[in-house]
Amino acid sequence: MPNRQSLQLACMISLCVTLQSVGEPLMLVGQPTLEADFFRSNDAGSLTFRVGDQTRDVLLNQLVSWATVRPNVTRGEILLVDGSQIVLADSWTGKPTWELLSDVVNVTTHSFGRINVPRNLVRAILINAPNGIVPRWRFLDERIKPMRSSSSLLLNSGDRWDGKQIASKISAAGQHLISIQSNITKQRLESQLTELSAIVLNPSDANGRETVDLWIGTRDGSLLGAKSLVADDSELRIVLSCGVQLNSKRRNGDVAYLRSTRSPIEYLSDRNDAKYRHEPYLSVEWPYRRDRNVLARPLRVGGQIYAKGLGVTTATRLSYLVDRSQYQRFVASVAIDTAAAGRGSAIFRVYLRSGESWKLTFESPVVRGGDQPLPVTVDLEEATTHLALVTDYADRGDELDYANWLDARLE
Repeated sequence: MPNRQSLQLACMISLCVTLQSVGEPLMLVGQPTLEADFFRSNDAGSLTFRVGDQTRDVLLNQLVSWATVRPNVTRGEILLVDGSQIVLADSWTGKPTWELLSDVVNVTTHSFGRINVPRNLVRAILINAPNGIVPRWRFLDERIKPMRSSSSLLLNSGDRWDGKQIASKISAAGQHLISIQSNITKQRLESQLTELSAIVLNPSDANGRETVDLWIGTRDGSLLGAKSLVADDSELRIVLSCGVQLNSKRRNGDVAYLRSTRSPIEYLSDRNDAKYRHEPYLSVEWPYRRDRNVLARPLRVGGQIYAKGLGVTTATRLSYLVDRSQYQRFVASVAIDTAAAGRGSAIFRVYLRSGESWKLTFESPVVRGGDQPLPVTVDLEEATTHLALVTDYADRGDELDYANWLDARLE
């Protein structure tokens, strides 16, 4: 009979094999979701995934996404005008891992070492941004992303100094100081680095860049808007849509998330023509959110963060025009957001309109907080002109009914 040591070894080997075989969700246009691991890619735009014991080549126009977003929640970041967020290295000496010069920003990153970025490509530098998923994303949404006509220093106190000609220097006492020419007082305002949460640069230039072809998430929490990705077992090379090149010897294992913008799909959250109706349970009226839950926080379910989707509450209806000549199906998954802390419930329905009549084409069972996302696929009928997404009450009225239509899209 096998001894205890051999049994333990066999269990460990079995566990390792099991862990290695569990992949991440791979969504392809017009196909069921697969479990896969990213394997390699080349500069011709072909991605290779391991699906079970086989490999599968996927072009960018076939890919919807692979895995889910892995955000940075603790370290500093540099934000570029194409939307890229690159995680900075930890500072072991107390000195900043970036240097702000007149025409370039030199940064030491966590995954790609030292890089030099033209200053006009830098949107912001996060220095002491809030930790944690929700506080950090709220900080980005409310204080970094809104467009302004001037640069800014954002202080830990919540104050904002708007102006121009941001510069850095080292004082006689060895302190790193950041100064800005104020728009209000017409004098230079100066702050120690430890007092700053972020530096915002060139906000007027943030939208004039090439289109992102592929969003790439890395294991350190960086999110990169790329034109090309080359990855294998020896190197990782990425060209961002703004032209910055990133190189790493940390290999393809650092790639944790992929989402193509070249596939022939349309996310409903990218449209601004939705007709929305909410019937309050009592008196509170809720808006719907695009790429956020109804609380304007990241879409989160089961420990995963979803980049795309719609956040609503119950007793809501969203309707969209549908171009039947371009799209054949509606695809999504539905769930109650993690913000409900295991509570909340909803019934999700999809209706199609042909002429003047609406037809119910999908109805979920009761979906409750803590349930895994439920996949939804609805084939559009030949005469379809409109699509409606309806959420309705299930248990306890509208209590914590933070309902998500995840990755809601037309294919």
